[in-house]
Amino acid sequence: MNEVFVIDGARTPIGRYAGAPTSVRADDLAAIELNEAFASQTLPASACSTWTSGKVMK
Repeated sequence: MNEVFVIDGARTPIGRYAGAPTSVRADDLAAIELNEAFASQTLPASACSTWTSGKVMK
């Protein structure tokens, strides 16, 4: 069985449906999220083999 580690979390901006963040592409938001998660770590991004992200909508 493989070992799994959760190193950190980050979130993207909160906005209304069809609000201000709609002008930003989802993959651009994901890049910001990933960069923020690694910014506070001493672990280099190259040590991460898999990244998982999700979204929640009401």
